[in-house]
Amino acid sequence: MKHFGMLRSEAGIEPGGYPGMSTLPPRRPRILHVFKTAAPEYIGGVPAIMETIVSGLGDRFDSGLLISSNRPASEFESHLGLPVTTVRHFGHFMSMPVAPTLPLRLGLMASHYDMVVLHMPFPLADLASYMDFPRSVPLVVQWHSAIVRQTMFKPLYSRPMRRSLQKARAIVVSGLPLVETAKPLRQVRDKCHAIPFGIDADAWNRLSAADLSEIERIRNAHPRLILAVGRLVSYKGFHILAEALRTLDAEAWIVGDGPLDGLIRKRAAEAGTGGRLRLLGRVPAATLKRLYHAARVLAFPSITDAETFGLVQVEAMACGLPVVNTRLNTMVPHVARHELEALTVPPHDAGALAAALHQILDQPALAQRLGRAGAARVASTYGLDRFLDATAALYERVLREARDMAT
Repeated sequence: MKHFGMLRSEAGIEPGGYPGMSTLPPRRPRILHVFKTAAPEYIGGVPAIMETIVSGLGDRFDSGLLISSNRPASEFESHLGLPVTTVRHFGHFMSMPVAPTLPLRLGLMASHYDMVVLHMPFPLADLASYMDFPRSVPLVVQWHSAIVRQTMFKPLYSRPMRRSLQKARAIVVSGLPLVETAKPLRQVRDKCHAIPFGIDADAWNRLSAADLSEIERIRNAHPRLILAVGRLVSYKGFHILAEALRTLDAEAWIVGDGPLDGLIRKRAAEAGTGGRLRLLGRVPAATLKRLYHAARVLAFPSITDAETFGLVQVEAMACGLPVVNTRLNTMVPHVARHELEALTVPPHDAGALAAALHQILDQPALAQRLGRAGAARVASTYGLDRFLDATAALYERVLREARDMAT
């Protein structure tokens, strides 16, 4: 397979046109998205947002991906039909791939694109800022979260990160509160643009007769069902949910997989709640949609600021499901707001989490009010078209400014 970044012909003719053939439409701008992984190797989180952007803007931009992987092939086509270049890694260290040649590959590939979008946090890619990164190729940073756990390595990653932020023509955040709580962003606040993530709410509410029948069956069989969705990793706080079940007349189902599967089961067994906690693993989107509509409340018990936004909150809200979330210094409590669309409790507090869940389970009127408000908030603030249009407008502005600077 030919290197997908090499889009110019040997004669130097730009794709989409030949000398003297002005009737052909101009080519679409080429954008390279960079992150440590992508779907289908990793489901959810940053890869899901990245996939939403590149697929949703496919009629306006030609996108490629640069990721780290242990795939034997260095180039392949994603399930969306997008070209993907991979840099082979030798395992992971503190959640980061060990792929020392990735900065070099990024520096070489950048010149074959009109813009690079770096999805942070990815310290390895930040090292490319020390290389001969073409000045004519603008850099946009999509800030997903700060690095929370690996603080002991801050001296190693903070300077390259700052260089990337300084080099960026624009920095996209999911909400302005992140600029105030993340020190690296405060130093470049004039470049920050708030574009909240969005979803296709209609898709989450499109229910067939079979869907409605299964939703009714689950509701009748599990009338006090708590749903949680996310990777089984420490910052999600699912071990706190397992503890909270101790005082609840309810059951909880967790959708997602990850390295802490065994620990969560152990915590549930120690709390005597193992029989009322089910770990479902990954499920198809169609099954998740049914669960959102069948459950009584979404538990979102994340415990650290690694949880920056919480897109599953928006999915649940679109389905009219009330939320119990935590008071983090991120967008989490701004997406589903206390006593408006959610009940918000302190992180790490199993008692407070249990009390809030109990309140929603025992007060149908409260649950209904929060659920209706959540659906209305998604319609007004977190729609997919709004997110994509705002992202495209920013990309086009950055590209236009880069062209003006070059002429």
